[in-house]
Amino acid sequence: MQGCLELFSNYRPIALCDAFYQLVNIIITNRLKGLFEHYSVLESSQFGFRKSRAVSHIGRKNGPKTRFSARP
Repeated sequence: MQGCLELFSNYRPIALCDAFYQLVNIIITNRLKGLFEHYSVLESSQFGFRKSRAVSHIGRKNGPKTRFSARP
């Protein structure tokens, strides 16, 4: 038997964890990213998952020849 879908008490707490987890995850991730940039925790060669340092920027920084380019 199902209860009224509009009553908050009819939902188990586990059903609400996903939304709460996502919110907390976003807050913590944004704070850590800010701290990492401010205190230079990451190496300057770290490009992935950083603001203004996408992996696609590696080619522009190193020029046309990169570590992964074909050798003549």
